[in-house]
Amino acid sequence: MTELPHWQKALVCQRRPKTGCVTTGFEYLIRYANICNPSFIQDNNVDLEHFQDQFDFDYNKKNNEPMENNFTRIADAVKSELNIDIEHKKFDSGHDKVKCLEQFMGQGVPCIMSFQYQWGKHIVPVIAVDDKCVKVILYVQEDQQPKIICHSRESIEKQHDKLNAQDLCNEIAWLK
Repeated sequence: MTELPHWQKALVCQRRPKTGCVTTGFEYLIRYANICNPSFIQDNNVDLEHFQDQFDFDYNKKNNEPMENNFTRIADAVKSELNIDIEHKKFDSGHDKVKCLEQFMGQGVPCIMSFQYQWGKHIVPVIAVDDKCVKVILYVQEDQQPKIICHSRESIEKQHDKLNAQDLCNEIAWLK
């Protein structure tokens, strides 16, 4: 299994389970970048204490208001306000999405992906890939203990292909 080195040092607890998974995922990417470049957070003036609050655009939404949190909206805001370039890509096929995850893990590039769970769409950091499964961090508890799960490559591919027409679960994001 190809595993991302040092992912345990970048764990992030999601502050708002209903709206904050994109911002939590982006914070994970920024924390990981700081492991590789210990001045990354300071050089980019990132306030990790308030990052999720600053970029969660759906936090105070009423039930009837349209949701705005998505990879594009938040990545653009982070680039504009912090000059951190978060790249994201939508894939036409689940096979291509899984191949990209495999390539990133092989190169040691941290990334997050969208996935549809029973309760809805969720953004999860990918930490390892092998020929049978993709290992992700489902969430991090307040005591910093991660809940790790493995999705079969086949289940990711099938879900992606089934939901792609609805524009769900077809994205990956990473720092440029």
